Amino acid sequence: MADRGLALWEPRSLNVGERGTVPGDVGTLSAAGGFRKIFNIWADAEAVRGANLSSHRYDPPEMNIVTHEEVLLPSEPITQGATTETEYTDGKISSFEFKMVAPRGAVCVSTSPADLVELENRVSLAEFVVEHARSIYQYANMVRELDDDESLYIVTSCIKSDSWASNSAAQVLALLMCGRLKGPPQPDAAPIRPETPRITKGRIRHCLFTPSS
Repeated sequence: MADRGLALWEPRSLNVGERGTVPGDVGTLSAAGGFRKIFNIWADAEAVRGANLSSHRYDPPEMNIVTHEEVLLPSEPITQGATTETEYTDGKISSFEFKMVAPRGAVCVSTSPADLVELENRVSLAEFVVEHARSIYQYANMVRELDDDESLYIVTSCIKSDSWASNSAAQVLALLMCGRLKGPPQPDAAPIRPETPRITKGRIRHCLFTPSS
């Protein structure tokens, strides 16, 4: 959505600990389950070498991760098939109103500034992945058995936020559907009525978008 990469409607990535998703993470991705990390290209290099999966020595290129702060602000909701209106109190968002104007649509708002974490140079990693593709797949399959139709994703950059809200609707019967998010995001927000799109909120550096290899 908005050419920012793959939108993760389940940003609570699994198996990533407090650090959240970071470049170099290898895992699977699905709309329902989000990103499920299996291992990291750099952090688990010694374990991959110890598995002796190839005659080629597994030596990842130098890790060069950079962070660009506040690439996505609360005042910049991302929409598709919807319109939005934001109200502020004392410079902070007090409410966020959206209207679905198409049969399918989505809204994502980062209720705290979001940072872009990315590899400064992806070329060296791409060359490494091509050379060691078999070892990467075999090691991932050793850690967690993969289904025949599952693909591996290698994160090269991701947009991450401490708090967020998303809403999506598909095959809406009425073309106009409204919703409202009030006050600061809370993990234990009241449930949304089934006939309205679902609003989801979270914390701990959740990954909102991840352009992946």
